[in-house]
Amino acid sequence: MLHAQLQQKFGDLPEWVNQRLQHADITVLQHWVVRIIHAQSLHDVFES
Repeated sequence: MLHAQLQQKFGDLPEWVNQRLQHADITVLQHWVVRIIHAQSLHDVFES
């Protein structure tokens, strides 16, 4: 679901995003789901 939301908001996703999504645990995924709401870029979602 997060992948679909990221694609909808930012368009085609680079490979590094797919890799991060595939290797993330549920806690990290939940953190990113919340961050996407205010993110202006992919880096806003994934930065620590």
